[in-house]
Amino acid sequence: MFGRPIRFLVLVGAAVGIPYAWFNQDFAPSVKTKLQEWTAALKQKDWSIGGDAALEPSKTFLRHDSLPGVSFATPDTTSVLTGGIGELEQILQFNVTPDWIMRRWSRVSTIRSDTGLDGLRVALVTGTNVEDIAGSLTYYFDNRHQLRRITFDGLTGDDRQLVNLVSQQFKLRSEPALGAGLYITRWNGKPTGVLRIAHAPVVRARRPHERLEVMLELNQPGIGYGLSVHAQETLNLDHLTNRW
Repeated sequence: MFGRPIRFLVLVGAAVGIPYAWFNQDFAPSVKTKLQEWTAALKQKDWSIGGDAALEPSKTFLRHDSLPGVSFATPDTTSVLTGGIGELEQILQFNVTPDWIMRRWSRVSTIRSDTGLDGLRVALVTGTNVEDIAGSLTYYFDNRHQLRRITFDGLTGDDRQLVNLVSQQFKLRSEPALGAGLYITRWNGKPTGVLRIAHAPVVRARRPHERLEVMLELNQPGIGYGLSVHAQETLNLDHLTNRW
């Protein structure tokens, strides 16, 4: 079983770069394999040098240069929410601006969506507890720099706090479905938001933070932006396979 320092390093390492590749079909297999190898190596390290020293942001962080496009030197501590998952209430807001994102995170990737929106993607880890989440958070803006869509793809060990938060804040409601859970909000009968929780393909007792896979998408209702192609296709496939 991982000790707290090792688990923290793994999660912050994920916050630095792994979420960008974890959900990329080209990189995901090699990233996951290398991360497992790196984690095994960490377990053999001597962590007796003292208490919380390994947790200090100023310490030199471990590197694993064989991970494609990932550096573990100088961890991006701004991706870790000091208030834990509860701070997501401020992160998941439609009054967020591009300038705020650039100031809040030290590393931001720019992407383009399928609907002509510009996306700003950041890595996010809310903490080291089993209910915390780790993955990629993306804000999508229109040509007036107004936030229209928020997406998150990642992992958690316990989804109850996340479900409660988005249900209260965005009125997502539970739908009968296979898997760990499906929550949807609608505008004029059409889904505009979805939280899909799936069991990991392999659930390991030693990795409680990786038990569930999370797909969250939130769209501003009433302004012409429905679900993204990816989210809609995911729901369509669930419907065709009688999962929903």
